Amino acid sequence: MRAMEVSEAQQEAIELAFRDQLGTKSGRLFVMTILEDCGFPAEPFSGFSNHGTLAYNTGRRDVASELFDRVSQKQPELAVKMLTEWMERKDEIRIAEMHDERGVQTKSQIEEQEEDDS
Repeated sequence: MRAMEVSEAQQEAIELAFRDQLGTKSGRLFVMTILEDCGFPAEPFSGFSNHGTLAYNTGRRDVASELFDRVSQKQPELAVKMLTEWMERKDEIRIAEMHDERGVQTKSQIEEQEEDDS
């Protein structure tokens, strides 16, 4: 539930801006970063949480859930695309970190090095 009522024109402008953001890869990354920062998709409970921490994490998670529900309801195909891109990005980061630990360069690092050498 929105804390503040907005006019129909304002709501349409918000929906258009939201659709524009989800229509680009960088916009989807931005939205997914907000979701992740709010604890999405993890649960707010941690075995070591006190009541204040649990309440704080639950509030953050609620914001993420509302945002993701909005994406899913308004742009379901882009919600799937956003999650797919996010999982692919997580895999790329994980692989790059493994390569870095082993001293192996990623494909993009090799390409960058080749460009610098040219």
